[in-house]
Amino acid sequence: ADAERAAAYYAELANRAVAALETCGYRPPDEGVTARAEAFRQPLSAWRAAYAHWASAQDADATSRAALCLDLRVLHGEDALGDALRETVREHLPNDRLVRVLAHEGTSTSLPLNTFGRFETEEGPDGREGLDLRRRALAPVVQMARAMAMDAGFLRSTNTFDRLRHVAESDSPAAGTARALLPAFATLVDFHLREQMAAAERGAEP
Repeated sequence: ADAERAAAYYAELANRAVAALETCGYRPPDEGVTARAEAFRQPLSAWRAAYAHWASAQDADATSRAALCLDLRVLHGEDALGDALRETVREHLPNDRLVRVLAHEGTSTSLPLNTFGRFETEEGPDGREGLDLRRRALAPVVQMARAMAMDAGFLRSTNTFDRLRHVAESDSPAAGTARALLPAFATLVDFHLREQMAAAERGAEP
């Protein structure tokens, strides 16, 4: 009975938390990893076992789920739970295969340029022409920063700027790349935020 009540409590909590995130503009992840699914409302022991499997498995789903654990943040409750799961992630480092997969995903996005070296525009949900900065520019840098930070064993922060700064100041072979990406990423984030604010002002989806 206690287990059933706990399951019902956390199911309702998950629904309310995910609904709040969606209200703030967060979209459900493509990987289907959401607290609304019972598989992702588990005790620490289950999460640790799951990550151990994901980190060593060869299939794409396992790799994407392992990558999501690199962005773990404690929103409320005991920080020790998050620290324990981060320690599990650290126990599976180095992980050259996972780093290579993350780096490949970050560099496989095609640049929005035509054969003449000019930007190619795309039609957005509101019918306006423009560039999808999130998908074509920001996401690749975020993924590359995640890969470089994992390779350097940096798990203290999930912020992309923090990851790039740490790698840039380290003796990692990717330090030069991280230094080059920092100002470019700052510019892209500024452009993206400005467009989001402009979209909100005209009543469009940010």
